[in-house]
Parts: sequence; C-alpha cells; structure tokens
Amino acid sequence: MIKCKYISVRLLSLLFAVICTGVITTSVYADEAITKIDIPQLQTLINGNKGKVTIVNFWATWCPPCVKEFPDFVKLYKAYHSKGLNIVAVSMNEDDEMDDIHDFLQKFKPPFSIYLAASTDEKFYHGISKDWMGTIPLTLIFNTDGKEVFYHHKEVNFSGLEKDISPLLPKKD
Repeated sequence: MIKCKYISVRLLSLLFAVICTGVITTSVYADEAITKIDIPQLQTLINGNKGKVTIVNFWATWCPPCVKEFPDFVKLYKAYHSKGLNIVAVSMNEDDEMDDIHDFLQKFKPPFSIYLAASTDEKFYHGISKDWMGTIPLTLIFNTDGKEVFYHHKEVNFSGLEKDISPLLPKKD
C-alpha cells in the first residue's frame, strides 16, 4: 500500500513538472482538450449534424455580452438536446488566453462542444460570413438540413433562441 502511494505521488509530481515546463500546452475542460477548429472543419461538423438543429455561437471570455448570454445556451441545450438540438461554441480568444477559457468553462460547465477558432483573422471571419468583420457575439442557427436560417450578430437570450429553434426541431411521429 505504501509503495502505491509513493508511485502515485511520483506520477503527480512528474505530471506537475511537465505542465510547469510547458510540455503540455493545451487547456483541458472536462477531461477533453479544447480543439482548434477551422472553416472546413466547422462546415464538416455542421454537415455531420444534419437531422438536428445546430447552433454555432462565437464568443470570448473578455466579451461582456458573450458572458451574459452563455448561461442561456447551457439552459437551452439542457432543455432541447433530447429533442434534436446541438450547440457548438467557438471561442474567439487567442492562444495565450487558454487559462481564461478554462476558468470560464469551469464556471459555466457547458454540456456541449467547445472549440477554439483556428485563427482570428479576416479570412476566418469571411469564411463564416462575407458580412462578418469579427465582432462578437455571433450566433448562427442551422436547420435539420444544415442550412443557415438565422444570423444573430448581437446578444441573444433563452426566449429568443427558443422561439427560433422550436419550429425547426425534428417532429416526433
């Protein structure tokens, strides 16, 4: 028993040393790394959710309207995921803000997928929409065919999102 405790302490010490030296650089939330996502990957993700209503929210930890609306996405997901809703949140934070992202996610505990934008440049923005210049929050809602049906370039709330998605959800026979 003492030997097992010694090995566990050594493993924890080793892990701590590796993290402190910067060998591990990805932030972790709920035991999953926050993955970077580019435009083609995001499109593949949306296409892979056909048959479900998909919301894609672009946010950042330093954006007050984003912070204000985020709990409504968590609430909406919990209320409608079993009815055919999927939510994807894409952080527009920079790589050096991973600690802020981790703290944000620990606070709000989203049950949906979180990604980090692969870049925060004009090419990325225009890959999302030719009209988007990168200001956030931005929320896109896709119907069950994967077609964008709502483009909200403003803060949203639970009741507004609920109104948008309700007629789009798959009908139960």
